[in-house]
Amino acid sequence: MNISNRRISKHLSLRNDLVGLLPYESFDTPVPVRLNTNENPYEVPELVKSAVVESVESAVSGSNRYPNDNFLSLREHLANYIYTLEKLRFSADSIIAANGSNEIMLEIFQAFGGPGRACLSFSPAYSMYPQFCRDSFTTLVEVPRVPDKFTIDIEKAVKQIQETAPSIIIITNPNNPTGTYTCTDNLRKILQAAENTPVKGADADARAVVIVDEAYSDFRDSTHETSLKLMSEFPNLLVVKTLSKAFAFAGVRLGFAIASPDIIRALRIVRLPYNLSTITQAVVIAALKHAPEMLGAVEEIKRERLNMFDQLKYLKYQGEPFLVVPSQANFIQVGFSSNLPNYQQLPEELHAYMLKNGVLIRRVGAPGYFRVTIGKPQENEHFITILKLWLNN
Repeated sequence: MNISNRRISKHLSLRNDLVGLLPYESFDTPVPVRLNTNENPYEVPELVKSAVVESVESAVSGSNRYPNDNFLSLREHLANYIYTLEKLRFSADSIIAANGSNEIMLEIFQAFGGPGRACLSFSPAYSMYPQFCRDSFTTLVEVPRVPDKFTIDIEKAVKQIQETAPSIIIITNPNNPTGTYTCTDNLRKILQAAENTPVKGADADARAVVIVDEAYSDFRDSTHETSLKLMSEFPNLLVVKTLSKAFAFAGVRLGFAIASPDIIRALRIVRLPYNLSTITQAVVIAALKHAPEMLGAVEEIKRERLNMFDQLKYLKYQGEPFLVVPSQANFIQVGFSSNLPNYQQLPEELHAYMLKNGVLIRRVGAPGYFRVTIGKPQENEHFITILKLWLNN
């Protein structure tokens, strides 16, 4: 039985704020075409598989001992990886790693959130942010993005920062689920507002930690800069990255953050000991040595994204064009026109039809919108074919 359909027994002494809630569980029904979780559809190259196997065999011999809790070698390899991608040099002391970027996020909320403190985000955004707030007793304040464009209204953002005085500010860039990108100039304005606003519930000198979640940044066009370039200007900037998306390592679970050594030390206070196994470290280091191969499909995915966008923008439902959001990620957010009387129910209907025809998409984001991951060319074409059948049904 799917545990997400069962509520926790009332006879347990569950926290009062969790009573009646359901556990998070991914929609993992086996289908031929999975376009719902923003994974890289291409498997790990054979060359990298061989290197990983060799590395694991070597690591297993010492697995009777606890893993290296400092994982300096891994952090040095991550620093080299960042330099390869962005031509920016950071020391290992500015990097922390964990089991996926979700664990990094939880550490951030444990260290900088808490009762009497607030987190500011820009909705729609990543669906786990409310859970991080809930689990750390941090108040969530959401600033709505500009309707249909899903950009950040900077004037509203600055005003809300001044009014809320949060301890945490999160910008997902590119944004999930919309794929929209926040330019460097606008990020700078948010960082400046945070720098000028004392945090409510903290010492007078304390300022918010500004998190830029760059889980999908490797799919951006070359005209867009990474927020890492702002690190030297703003000591409270923290950039979160992952190997689950462009790097095609979602099953390995490795996320990392780049920030000032002070912020990294703060995160280490709440980090669980030995949080990365010997095997995980060995697997990741072996793969990072072959970063070009692991990222080999990124340009193909970007080309497919453009092709998908071009096809979607000409499709209509009952005479109303789709609202197709320009994306800098490996997915596209698509909406039904609000002129349609039942537009909020249509993503659910489409999801059910797609599922019957072997395709998974995601109902997420603003009302009336759904998200589709960019897959392999044949998967994308199958999605478009089924979509056209539904439109003509």
